[in-house]
Amino acid sequence: MMNKEIKKQARELYSNKEYNLALTTIFKLDSVEIESFLIKESALNQWFQDFSFCNSIAKDDELLKSLLSLSRIDELMYKHFQCNWQSSKTINPIPFQLKIAELSPVLFVRMLRVSQAFLNNKWYTKVNIDQYSEYIKNHSLVWKHLYHHENKLWSEILNQLDNCINEYNSSTLLINMVIVIELEYFKNHSNLQLHFLSQIYNTFITALLARLPVNHTIVSEPKHFFKEILNSNKAISNIQSLYQSIANWQYFIHNYINTYCYDLKVEPFNENGIISYNSSSKDYYRWQLDGTRYNIIRLDYLATANQSVFKNYDKIVAVQSESPEYECMCQMNYFAIGDFLNDLKLSKFPEGNNLDSSRFYQPIIAASNYYKMIYGLFDQIYQKSNDWFVAYKQLKSDNPNLYEMENFPFIHSSIDELYEINDRQSILVNDYKTKKSILSQPFTYKAFTGKSFNRFNISYDVFKKPFLQIGNKIFTPTLFFANQDWFFSITQNALERLNSNINNKLRKETSVAMELDLKLLFEKAGFKAEIFYGHEFLNSEGDVDIKATDGNDTILIQLKRTKLRLSLKDAYFESVQTDSKASRQINNVEEYFSTENGKIYKWIVTTSFENVYTTINDCLKVNYFDLITILKSFQLIDNISIQFLNERITSDSQIKDVLSYKAILHPENLDPISFQLHKESGLFDILDPYRNQYEIYDEVNLPLPIADPSEYRQVKFQTDEASSYYIRTYNKALAEDKNGNFSKAKSLLEECLDQHPNDFDALHSLAHVLSNMRLYDQAFAYFKKAIFIQPDDLFVCRNYALALMEAGKKEDSLKIYEQIRKKYWFVDLQYFNPIKSFPPEIIEKLLS
Repeated sequence: MMNKEIKKQARELYSNKEYNLALTTIFKLDSVEIESFLIKESALNQWFQDFSFCNSIAKDDELLKSLLSLSRIDELMYKHFQCNWQSSKTINPIPFQLKIAELSPVLFVRMLRVSQAFLNNKWYTKVNIDQYSEYIKNHSLVWKHLYHHENKLWSEILNQLDNCINEYNSSTLLINMVIVIELEYFKNHSNLQLHFLSQIYNTFITALLARLPVNHTIVSEPKHFFKEILNSNKAISNIQSLYQSIANWQYFIHNYINTYCYDLKVEPFNENGIISYNSSSKDYYRWQLDGTRYNIIRLDYLATANQSVFKNYDKIVAVQSESPEYECMCQMNYFAIGDFLNDLKLSKFPEGNNLDSSRFYQPIIAASNYYKMIYGLFDQIYQKSNDWFVAYKQLKSDNPNLYEMENFPFIHSSIDELYEINDRQSILVNDYKTKKSILSQPFTYKAFTGKSFNRFNISYDVFKKPFLQIGNKIFTPTLFFANQDWFFSITQNALERLNSNINNKLRKETSVAMELDLKLLFEKAGFKAEIFYGHEFLNSEGDVDIKATDGNDTILIQLKRTKLRLSLKDAYFESVQTDSKASRQINNVEEYFSTENGKIYKWIVTTSFENVYTTINDCLKVNYFDLITILKSFQLIDNISIQFLNERITSDSQIKDVLSYKAILHPENLDPISFQLHKESGLFDILDPYRNQYEIYDEVNLPLPIADPSEYRQVKFQTDEASSYYIRTYNKALAEDKNGNFSKAKSLLEECLDQHPNDFDALHSLAHVLSNMRLYDQAFAYFKKAIFIQPDDLFVCRNYALALMEAGKKEDSLKIYEQIRKKYWFVDLQYFNPIKSFPPEIIEKLLS
């Protein structure tokens, strides 16, 4: 029987509700065809999104075991767990899922985590699962804790929001929240704080719109309400409390729920009623490093843009002679984003009336940069007074007629008014017909009131769509607008529009264009390269986009244009939907290249950086921008081999290059040994003449600062009163240690370990306290116990090495130092003192 006939027969059996026979029929196909068929059919709300079908299958153990053995079972089961049951409040268990829990507890738990079904389905937290393994029991304790605590935090938000809506009009609520966010930002104006504040604002706007009546008028004369706040020199206390409630919820979502749901390396550990789940030191630093890679690639494009601005400086200043600094900043952004979009083949903005992308990003960047300058002035005044309201009034007094000051700290105007001032690109191309609303549409979010939403999947993002459209005007806080990283947000916006179904043709055309670019770069670097279009392979689930060879070894490449700087959630789904798929495609056609000489390398080349340079099903994940940078550098070198290219890629050369730049810029931050190694290698002599070109990389946070374990080991909760007392005792011990009361801290930590002798956090904390008390032999015993439990924890291993050095055990200390330095070469271990801490005469001698 042909495959088409088998599929047709299976569909007929399914329609006749002969479910088990339908699935048995499909299993006559090969595994690739089975998986593809079931995933496509289930996407149509059939098969595994049909609970009658599922519960019928649950009665046949052998059939279910065959199903669970499929390699793409995660994709299939995710659709099942995401089905209607996610919004159900039933406390009745689902037989099909209970059977999965029995036959494959790991799959069952994994699907509950990534679907977040336990947050919306009561039966996962109510059903008695004593008959199941300890593994499921521990996870069920986490489900109950997260479910109840999240509901409590969210209920607090809704209660406070409803009280505020009943007491104040929506304009008052909105403007006061903007001011509260401004006040919080200037307490700690870091990028991390800015991102967290944006999440609070996103939640506030979404919840406010949902709780207001349908067709409610949101903003009416907001500047009038702003004057009231200025007169009182404070925001309304109820709205400050609402802000804090949303902040508490967001913190819980980010640090507890998302960590548990999407970092599957995290597993809960239950010791006598205390449940803990923590990220590992290795995973924490890996995530931080991958985030740093995005900043480096942005600076790479800005460095090239800076050269263009320098060459055209006279022309640029002539355009804006009154503010050359502002104009140069804008032009650098235009060049950088333009080049970045061109490399992604997005020079035309998707769904943008075939207009150049510059028509969309130029006006918004021009406006944003002007507000950035305003905030620069504001910050200077704020530093003197440390009072937001004093700083605002002074800035307003100094600049009474600026449009930007009339729309600060929020913009409330028509699109035409905002774009009339900033849209120079339309004038340059002599286009006076295109409406400004067309140019602003990708960055605009229409405000509809009275609509329900899923709080675990909030669609509004002030960074992606800064303009909240209310009637015929737009509203946006200038804090987020001025501090926006347009380099990535505009590109992300374009990528998301490109991925809509109506852009299938454009997506395919631009993908092929990227492949052609990469092929050309391989050829210019001295390799032979070939593009494949899919029809060359008989396997429908197999594909290779590009083959590159040096005549001996070969690279097979799947090129994926993916999202940029993903959340934990997005990173998980990229790993399943993109990385796993790409590895499967390459592996399914590898046999077609079995006649190639030498070694075959298999690469998944993506535009994202999450999990790059790791192996996925025998395929290496490589970043596209790193690859094209390296291939361009190879054009100046003869006799390049595939093996050398692979070595250059896997050595993480881009990160190491930036570390070298930072060493040139700040040799005083190096320790004496690293300084001497750099000097002996000739690195200073080679790179120092070009230091001006590297200055742009000075802002890169490399090497990464060493982090306290509390950054990645902070999720811990109790299941009874006894364990609650334990946690209070442990936290009190940390407080005593911080205050220098080492004897008291020691006593409290020993009490903790009497109850829970294998608590990693208590063990390494006590080792640290004992080291401070110079009780080294006792400290070493506890360090060893902690490291036995978590062998790769950087902070604990580094502290152990330092304690050994302090105790005079130099060789043992250096041995541990070398071990951790090899694993964490991109982290500032703070093992040796930097040169700058030495006496001036020694610094002068070293640097001479």
